[in-house]
Amino acid sequence: MGISYRPQFLRSLLDLRLEVDHLEVLVEHSSYGGCISGQVKLLAERYPLVAHGVNQSFGTEHCRTRKAAVAATSCLAREVGVRWIGDHIAATADAVTNARQLLPVPRTEQLVRRIATNARALGRITGLPVVLEYIASSI
Repeated sequence: MGISYRPQFLRSLLDLRLEVDHLEVLVEHSSYGGCISGQVKLLAERYPLVAHGVNQSFGTEHCRTRKAAVAATSCLAREVGVRWIGDHIAATADAVTNARQLLPVPRTEQLVRRIATNARALGRITGLPVVLEYIASSI
């Protein structure tokens, strides 16, 4: 069983030393300008970490060009030894615009191939398994 980290729970997580299989840290909140936040480093001393992204946009052709997200994920993998990377099967951005939310994507064979290609590319770059989840959607 794992739980997702939120900054307001830092003191409790450090003091309590919960018995969990992993603690999930958001990629977008963990790496700033190429360095891992001090909070995440403290947590890594006490808990096995997994990285979870919300901005990689696996459902778009521009996923692999999102260099900042890939760099932040790679930095987490290298500096604090995350076990895997989780993200959503969603569209969040195109080459120009970031929607800043998880948008549903059509369920087509072509899109499945694109998502698989994007996930494999991130896995190769980081050297970690990639775990994807659907977003809640009525589409």
